[in-house]
Amino acid sequence: MKKTFLLVDDDRDDQQLLAEAFQATHQEVEIRAVSSAREALQYLELHHNTLPHLLIVDYNMPDHNGAELLDMIAAQPDLSGIPVVVWSTSDSGRYREICERKGARAYFRKPERFQDLVALTVEIFPHAR
Repeated sequence: MKKTFLLVDDDRDDQQLLAEAFQATHQEVEIRAVSSAREALQYLELHHNTLPHLLIVDYNMPDHNGAELLDMIAAQPDLSGIPVVVWSTSDSGRYREICERKGARAYFRKPERFQDLVALTVEIFPHAR
C-alpha cells in the first residue's frame, strides 16, 4: 500500500531532493509537498478523508515556523493523530526541545550530502503511521 507523506518546506530544492531520496529507499512512499504552514493546513483540510501517514515539517518557514505549525495541528482534534517529524538546517537543541515538547516524534538536521539524505529517509520512515 502506498503511504503519503506531506512535506512542508519552503525550499523547492529540498522538496525535490527528499522526494528523490525516498524514491531510492521506499518506493511505496509518495511525497506531496507544500511551501508553507498555511498551505499545509489547506492541504489537510482538502484531504481530510485521506490524511497523510506522516508530516515532515521544516522548522524555518516564512509564515509560521515548525513549532507554530505543531500547535495549529494539535489544536484540531481530527489532525492531532498525524505523526510529525521536524527537519531543519539548524541543529539547535532549543528548537529540538520545543518541537518534541509540542508533539514532534523526532527532530532531524538536514544533511548536506545526498547519500546522507537517503540514509535519513530510513530513520524517518518508521515514524509514519
